[in-house]
Formats: sequence, structure tokens, C-alpha cells
Amino acid sequence: MRGACKELGCDRGVHAQGWCGVCYRRLRRQGKLTVVQRQVRGVSIEERFFVKVDVRGVCWEWTAARDLDGYGAFTVRISPTETRNHKAHRWGYAHLVGEIPDGLTLDHLCRNRGCVNPDHLEPITSAENVRRGFPGRRGKYCRGRSS
Repeated sequence: MRGACKELGCDRGVHAQGWCGVCYRRLRRQGKLTVVQRQVRGVSIEERFFVKVDVRGVCWEWTAARDLDGYGAFTVRISPTETRNHKAHRWGYAHLVGEIPDGLTLDHLCRNRGCVNPDHLEPITSAENVRRGFPGRRGKYCRGRSS
């Protein structure tokens, strides 16, 4: 036996990569770590978020997964069996500045959808966000559609 399993509360001996055989097979079967295992590894949600952000430029560029519209995608585990998907800029703004007021959306003042810098985000109404849209974009995407 080369030490105890990484799983909190498990006192079995290590089998593979720091896990006992039972916990290792469960990890392989589920394909993900549980909340308890993430805490044992010492990685907070904020650390997970900022590992995926390149803060070297004016824009803080999201370097991980993006949705089809180009916004950063960030997943947060809220229980051992449930996750919640967030747009990275919205999650970052809420944690660094504060909650986004009801009825408002965030506008990227820099026009970079991959930017999560809270200084580049402004809470505004959806109507104002549409008015501020990219010049000429409406014509490009709405061409051929009837109202």
C-alpha cells in the first residue's frame, strides 16, 4: 500500500493515479470528478475560471470552449449530479462586480465576444444592445428574411 486514496473519507490503499481501485473505477465510469474530489485537489471555481482567461492584453480573452456565437462557455457543478452552463463573461461579471440587474444584459463595449474583462462590460437593456450592434450586421444577417 502506497498511501491512502484521494477520495475524502476513503481509507483504502492507492491503486492508480492516487485513487483506490473502487474510486478509480467510479471515476473512469463517470468520466468526471465529484465535488468532493475537486475540493481535495484544491481547485476553487474562481481558479478554474481564471486558468481559462488570458489577461495579458487589454481584453481578457477566454481561451477555453466557446458557444456557436463566440461567447465563452463555463460549466459549474452545483451538486454531485447537476451542472449549470454559464456564458463566461456573465459568470465573471457576477463574481467580480456583482449581480447583473434584472431585465438587463451585458454589452461588450470592446465588441469582442470572447472578452471577460468586467471593465469592458456594461449592463444595458436588450433594446439598447440591439441598437448598439455591429454596423451593417443587421443587413448582412437579415437579408432575404421577411418581417
